[in-house]
Amino acid sequence: MDKTIYVSSSDDLNSAILVANSQSPTASITIGLQSGFILTSPIPAINAQNVSVTIQSSTGQVVTLDGGNYCQGFIILNGSVTLQDILIKNMVMPARSVFTGNACMGAGAGLFVASTLNYPDSTNSYLPVVVLNNVSFSSNQALGAPADNNWASLGTNVFGGQAELGCFGVVGVLPSGPSNTGISGFGAGAGQDNGSAPGFGGDPSSGAGFGGGIFVMDNAHVTFAGSGSITANFAVGHSQSDGAGAGIFLQGSGTINFDIPDGETYTIADEVTDETGAVSADSIPVLEGTYGPDGLPTGGGTGLWILNKTGQGTLAIPNNNVHVSINVSQGILDLSGLTSFGSWLPGSANSLSIANGVTLAFNGYSQNEANQIYFSDQVTIVVDEAGFTPDTPVQVMRWQTPLGSIPTVNFPSGYTCVIGSNSITIVKKLSSEI
Repeated sequence: MDKTIYVSSSDDLNSAILVANSQSPTASITIGLQSGFILTSPIPAINAQNVSVTIQSSTGQVVTLDGGNYCQGFIILNGSVTLQDILIKNMVMPARSVFTGNACMGAGAGLFVASTLNYPDSTNSYLPVVVLNNVSFSSNQALGAPADNNWASLGTNVFGGQAELGCFGVVGVLPSGPSNTGISGFGAGAGQDNGSAPGFGGDPSSGAGFGGGIFVMDNAHVTFAGSGSITANFAVGHSQSDGAGAGIFLQGSGTINFDIPDGETYTIADEVTDETGAVSADSIPVLEGTYGPDGLPTGGGTGLWILNKTGQGTLAIPNNNVHVSINVSQGILDLSGLTSFGSWLPGSANSLSIANGVTLAFNGYSQNEANQIYFSDQVTIVVDEAGFTPDTPVQVMRWQTPLGSIPTVNFPSGYTCVIGSNSITIVKKLSSEI
């Protein structure tokens, strides 16, 4: 059955999602946003197994869903879900409207994508497929919370008789236990009286903050399409530490896809990290992995993700730290600005792979660093003249592991470009040399 529901308020959106969750398998439902609005309550989790759900602007323009620095954004547990033409901003996780002080990790304030594919012992089965088409994330906050009575692991939080996934690091409250009793979980601190080690990222009395804009669970399926940006998001633990991935935090391992069409640009201006990258950057400690009562991990620190760039459009990564590997098979990778890719972190496994036909864009402010880089036979470089001084070399990129072979480089007239075994250097020519 195909169904379309038009909404223009927070209550309308919540009701429409509950309708989507109740549909029979193979159904298709479209939720049309007739305008932007400020949320007055958290968005219900989308749990529409084998159902196609599209939430999109019906105005022909991007609309804004604003959490008012009070509510959480989208939580996707199941379904084939497409979000389209939406700016998601000012969301908070844990949502202040439902949070009651139980220790938990703040994760994915703008978007939380679940996956239990690699956890067969989990009591829940979450396997969504998510497409983000012209979707942006701005000023969302993942905030860790203080410890209290809880079991902490990846799973559903239950407190006061109300089930919410919002407090990601908590699987349930133990109301009969003494104060501050709890078992550590991924991102959630153990209760102080319990004596067990804190979960990955959470100290003994607080939860961590991971993924201010977006949190993606192990091996989840997420594809970005079209244009957009991830900017000014924030992730921090309750203790003002133990935070990582202000833009995107990737738990476990997997591949996240950016398929950008020709003529369009997607900009990631916040930190992107997986578990290994966060540990290498000293954002969070490495802890021994154990499992909670829901069959999901409480530990972490070894996960590795790949950001896969396809399409002839541009993926721009300015002014941020990227602690995942990137494979670019098509289009343009714009590394203009003061970018640190991988940052030569101790133990970092980050790499950058550039296929034939890919274009790299730099300016005179580029200071990119990578652990390892792979080129095919040739690479094209384009240059924004900002930051360049004639006859002054600029090392726009360097990497730790020497190249096995040097590719052919195509570059614009007015500049010279040299790819060495460990660096790319660009020099703007004097006017007399052109």
